[in-house]
Amino acid sequence: MADNKQKIYVKGSAKEVGNYGVIAASIKLEQLQEFADHKGYVKISIYKKREVDQYGNTHYITIDQGKN
Repeated sequence: MADNKQKIYVKGSAKEVGNYGVIAASIKLEQLQEFADHKGYVKISIYKKREVDQYGNTHYITIDQGKN
């Protein structure tokens, strides 16, 4: 079933580091708190950008609003 909810983009940074597919991400806690479930978890998705941005970020982050 398709989810029609709009993507929520997270302000932060996400970069691929090294040659092993590791993504290093930094996100401000205040941004995530409003999306935490009753157990305190926030589900995020990290996607590869088409082009590296001016800050060297290779990926972007969204809040996953689907069912866990």
